[in-house]
Amino acid sequence: MYFKITTSKSNKYLQLVKSYRNQQGNPRQKVIANLGNISSCSEQELLNLCKSFLRALGVEKIVFLDDLTVEDSYDYGDVLPIISLWQQLKLDAIIQRCVSKHVQIDVTRATLLMVCNKFVDPQSKLGAWRWYDRSVLRFSKEFKHLPPGDKAVLQDLYRSLDYLSDSKTKIEKELYYQLQAYGLETELVLYDITSSYFEGEQAELGAYGYSRDHRPDRPQIVIGVVTSKQGIPFAHYVFEGNTSDKSTVKQVLSDLKKRFGITHCVFVGDRGMISRINIECIKDQEYDFIMGIRRHNSRLVRELLPFIKEAPEAEILEIKPEQLSEEKLRQEFRAQTRFIIGFNPAVQQKVRQNRNRKLAEFEAFISRLPLEGPLKVVSENQTKVVKCLIQKKLKRYYTLSLNPAPETDNSYRLQITPNEEVLNQETLIDGHYFIQTEVKELLLESNEVIAAYKSLQKVERMFRVLKNNIELRPIFVRNEKRIRGHIFICFLTYLLECLMEKTLAEYGSEISLSHIKPVLARIKLVPVNLSNRITSQNRQLYFVTNANAEVQKFFTALKIRNFRHPENIYFDKKLGGTGNFSNQLSLFSLFSMS
Repeated sequence: MYFKITTSKSNKYLQLVKSYRNQQGNPRQKVIANLGNISSCSEQELLNLCKSFLRALGVEKIVFLDDLTVEDSYDYGDVLPIISLWQQLKLDAIIQRCVSKHVQIDVTRATLLMVCNKFVDPQSKLGAWRWYDRSVLRFSKEFKHLPPGDKAVLQDLYRSLDYLSDSKTKIEKELYYQLQAYGLETELVLYDITSSYFEGEQAELGAYGYSRDHRPDRPQIVIGVVTSKQGIPFAHYVFEGNTSDKSTVKQVLSDLKKRFGITHCVFVGDRGMISRINIECIKDQEYDFIMGIRRHNSRLVRELLPFIKEAPEAEILEIKPEQLSEEKLRQEFRAQTRFIIGFNPAVQQKVRQNRNRKLAEFEAFISRLPLEGPLKVVSENQTKVVKCLIQKKLKRYYTLSLNPAPETDNSYRLQITPNEEVLNQETLIDGHYFIQTEVKELLLESNEVIAAYKSLQKVERMFRVLKNNIELRPIFVRNEKRIRGHIFICFLTYLLECLMEKTLAEYGSEISLSHIKPVLARIKLVPVNLSNRITSQNRQLYFVTNANAEVQKFFTALKIRNFRHPENIYFDKKLGGTGNFSNQLSLFSLFSMS
């Protein structure tokens, strides 16, 4: 049976109608009751009529649209992957064990909050505190002691940075063993450093040094990161801003042996780290090494040039110390040392085009300057020329000399002479890169050494993600411990992102994390309040916006279960018949359905 409205002479009549089929099997309708003329009824009167009918049937709790009130939407889909990996790595337990028992604040929850914010919507600690009120975390039972809008929570975030800094070495050590389950391999250890600058002069650890961000006018810190050959980071270091690359290696090597118990590995470092002292330190730890060689101002590179001349486009060249022409240089290296030269024609073309463009710009620049005249004028122009050469990194290609002009009085000439020898040398080595190693050829052939060295690109990619996506900079804290704590938060965030990328690859997904993150960001938690007509208590329902098939696969790979029903969300697998969850944080079930 159903209700039907019929129209007759501009009047509307409400009828109760029943459908049936006649003897011929044709559908027919039968009026059970005429309920009256409703033409003059207002919308509210019709609504009251419907409600009274539901009450008469005892089903008055059926919901109407005006019984529902939507408050807001909260970040949800992009928070869940962080929480899932957080509990899989047992980070709660690790941080609790490593932080001093005398600490009164909840460092684990504060850290989780800051890491989630860095992944979802990277901001300052003040911004993270404000974001918390817009995230699913505010509904969690485990975060009830961190009420939204409470400024004491903001202070907890800052203080947690101090405790993280104090416990950093212990946390990383325990986390290292948890990462073994993700296939962390340390036969090959990659190490590289970057820098990040401050705005202002008050930051502890901040100092002027070589800036990878091209901001030598700003104080900075130096950050070193150690990763596996797959690019999974497991240790990081924060140094003062004027620390040189090579001076950081000894501490890292000691850490690998003493803190992480790595008895043998091949240490891969960039060309800024190679030195005789560092190589001796590597050998003292009984490690092997693969390290880049600086291209410029190197006696060794000059000795290697004849081999490039013989085969300028050879993809790989390998040279032994006994093949070098200089006797003194041969004696500086062990017999097992191998020098490997790689070649990339695409890089060669790009480098030459860039240099030729700069040289043409410089020639055009000096053509507009008077290079002969009074000493004051020519001296000023000499300063301009030097500045231009430095800016374009062309200083080694020219020699400048300021001399009196012949056959004239009180006149000087600025002589700019191209350095053909340097230009020819640079042209010869364009597209080539140089590697030194003592790894035996039986263990790694030349092409494998080059592949291992190129693995440093994974660390360079990590630095780009830290700076651009996770927004390591700007650094809003100035105290040394809080600077270190801030870098630790960024490091943990990248580690979890790295594991997400690995999960996507292993699950056979063709999309990257950068493509799936915007989709995750659109998955919101929407609480809906029920009116008192439906329930005598203050009650909410939780709805989740739609997720596509790729996201559902991603969540399945991360062991996120039942995400569409957040009041019953869980991770991993339920233990048979107990209602408990294996490897499950007390954080979940997330929501209190009172």
